Amino acid sequence: MSLRMEEVPDCLLCGTRGTSLYEGLRDRLYGVPGTFGFWHCPDCGFIWLNPRPIREDIPRCYENYYTHQAPETGSPDRSGKLRKFRDHLRQSILEACYGYPPEDGRRLLRLVAGKALGVIPPLRARAAYGLEVLFPSWHGQGRLLDVGCGNGSYLSVMRTLGWDVTGVDVDERAVAVCRARGLPVFQGTLEEAGFPDGSFDVITMNHVIEHVPDPLALLRECYRILSPRGCLGIVTPNVRSLGHRLFRGNWRGLEPPRHLCLFSPVTLRNSVQLAGFRVIRSYTRSSIAMGIYECSRQIRLHGKAVPQGKRLGLGARAFAWLEKALVAVGQDVGEEVCLLAQKPSEGRP
Repeated sequence: MSLRMEEVPDCLLCGTRGTSLYEGLRDRLYGVPGTFGFWHCPDCGFIWLNPRPIREDIPRCYENYYTHQAPETGSPDRSGKLRKFRDHLRQSILEACYGYPPEDGRRLLRLVAGKALGVIPPLRARAAYGLEVLFPSWHGQGRLLDVGCGNGSYLSVMRTLGWDVTGVDVDERAVAVCRARGLPVFQGTLEEAGFPDGSFDVITMNHVIEHVPDPLALLRECYRILSPRGCLGIVTPNVRSLGHRLFRGNWRGLEPPRHLCLFSPVTLRNSVQLAGFRVIRSYTRSSIAMGIYECSRQIRLHGKAVPQGKRLGLGARAFAWLEKALVAVGQDVGEEVCLLAQKPSEGRP
């Protein structure tokens, strides 16, 4: 049975009548039947799926989605000394740069070492599990909500670090995986969860906002349930990326029909400001550039993503290096937009 669709001709952010950008696209990843298109706002640049599945049919787009699977535990690390050394370095950086409490008493030498190591971007990013804006500074037994928590891998990491974690996800099977790991997760949308005002100190959304039919409503709900000076971290595909410019309608980041809306750095920043937030930091990154290139190339060649194993070709590597170089000189062409925002201590949107 095909999806029931609805027309959405007007921009979800500014209300301007949109124009067609792509037509006749298919689900190149999980095989949801039907053809789909994206529209573009001539005023603000926002892009959205039109027509799109009605809300009741959206869960059908995720029947084969990857978040149903439990995280891989991997093979045992036989290099105990190396692992212990790595964990020691991570703890030093987390204490010195993120304010996390010491495991065995505060030591001056470890703080000095952590400060020195933390100024090296790759080391600091590795210490923060590569999460960047999704990795919060320590609030002291803070309350953290992950919207669209999937199989709970992120929540498990943050719980280990001392956070009081909660998750929300609409996917019944993903929620079952989380609950089997002992994680408190609500099944449904954030609005349906009905959390009280000021329930959380940090809210994270990693590749989630592009999946919702009303992104402004989601952001305003985040604002309501955050405590004053609480932080919101968002990562989402970037429609200004080098990959989108190169592959256009074959770009992996489009992902119809699951991606209902797509952002640029400007439209994402404007959206969180409309919801009442103050933007602290906004940038693009290229950490997934090789995978995006290879998947987009397969879509262009075969009309669908074809598994290629873990080895990527020279073209993917060259593309990633070019994109990283452009990002390094200030171009907003990374495959992902990353944004950190804060709720003001007073006032309402």
